[in-house]
Amino acid sequence: MVSGRGALIKLLLAYAYTRAADAHGSGGWRRCAVEEFGAIPDDGQDDSVAIATALARCDEVILPGPGVYDSQPMNLTSNQVLHIAHGAVLQAPTPARGECLNSKTACPYRVVDSFPSYTGSRDFGTPCRLGPFIGAYKARNLSITGGGVIDGAGEFFWDQVRTMTIERPRLVELQFVDDLNVGPISLRQAAFWNLHPIYSQRLHIHDI
Repeated sequence: MVSGRGALIKLLLAYAYTRAADAHGSGGWRRCAVEEFGAIPDDGQDDSVAIATALARCDEVILPGPGVYDSQPMNLTSNQVLHIAHGAVLQAPTPARGECLNSKTACPYRVVDSFPSYTGSRDFGTPCRLGPFIGAYKARNLSITGGGVIDGAGEFFWDQVRTMTIERPRLVELQFVDDLNVGPISLRQAAFWNLHPIYSQRLHIHDI
């Protein structure tokens, strides 16, 4: 029974990837390592531009590792795979002291509306909140995988949560996403919640 179910899930995921590849036409499925666009692990420099360029141009974006890739928050789109390999860490930014306290202060995380079915943000009831480190909105055929680590640098937010008046960012937030695979992956040091799929369907979340 279990093996049969596992085989069915693998078949459905393979079908989703095939549909995603077909959606890109004759160009085919493009796999890219972020180093091709200038990312250098462990150099302490922001790799956001390289990662964003890879996400814009490629269907499967690979952080090969080993090493740490520093990035600003990002969004995934339909028919895309984010592959963080074993030994690789995708590192969220650590804001400066005094940032991200409310909707007016500087912050690497953008301010977004609260969820439609919520009366306000979870922390304070305000109509806005800080968006996620990795987000997807109204997308389909997505995968976050590879066995590596997504690190939310959450200690900054834990230390100043008492002075904040806006909801902290989630690590991975997937809103209105269909046909989703998450895993294997490690999620750590989230500012708020590690993984938040909402208003989504046909999800395979495993090996977290």
